[in-house]
Amino acid sequence: MAAQAGPWRQAVRIYLLIRCWALALSLSSGSGMRRWWSGQPPELMILMQGVFAQAAGLAAGLTRDERIWLMLTSRFSEAHFVYPQASARAFEALQLALTGDGALMQHAALAIARLAGQCMQTCPQGSSILVLAGPGNNGKDALLAMQTLSQWGWDCQALEGLEPETLATLDHCLPEQGLVIDGWLGLGQRRALSENLAAAVDRVNRWRLQKIHRYCLSIDLPTGLHPDLGRAWPIAIEADACLSLLRPLRGLFTGQARAHWASHYFAPLISPSAHEH
Repeated sequence: MAAQAGPWRQAVRIYLLIRCWALALSLSSGSGMRRWWSGQPPELMILMQGVFAQAAGLAAGLTRDERIWLMLTSRFSEAHFVYPQASARAFEALQLALTGDGALMQHAALAIARLAGQCMQTCPQGSSILVLAGPGNNGKDALLAMQTLSQWGWDCQALEGLEPETLATLDHCLPEQGLVIDGWLGLGQRRALSENLAAAVDRVNRWRLQKIHRYCLSIDLPTGLHPDLGRAWPIAIEADACLSLLRPLRGLFTGQARAHWASHYFAPLISPSAHEH
């Protein structure tokens, strides 16, 4: 969206959004409203955030789809349902057909970049990001997120592909401190990891534990985790955070899956009504 708007219009959008969020913050923490607000259910705060985001979008002249996107990405959502891999893949294919590959991928990339940026803010100066990009949609999303992160000023590089000669260079690419974005397989995992990929997963896990300020973010599913049974297949990434896009996978919450991620985030990307189909 930013690329399509002139500098002045984009500045107005940012200004209005900041003003609306400032108003939301004053309502939630101001001394005059604090006692009343503390007794309200959290759902009300979520609703108010959506209202403010919609107001900012209307005032800035955003289209209906842009306003929906702004509302959905004002915060990450809670995952109330989980889905088997076949259902999640079918739903992804449907949404790609309905919205177009480019639009959905842009939304996914922005959600990944936002979460990665939050993680990097806890890292010391000089930290960097390594994107592990597989051949599927997760890899494409991760690479597009890397472009956004680079535009935001983060030092990024990518390791693209799953060929043995590519994986052999992993040691030279892992940052001294920072974040690894796991976009190797995710939603598309269909079989046990190859010997070379399993060795690379083990290397990422050992890298993460060797020093502080080393983090891993997996997209949809830690590489190597069975998407339905939640078991290592035969080894899986141990992520600090896992970001589910469109639909959370059942394999994140079954078997031994909870040993492979510390925090879970869900970015629905589309309007909630679409998830009912």
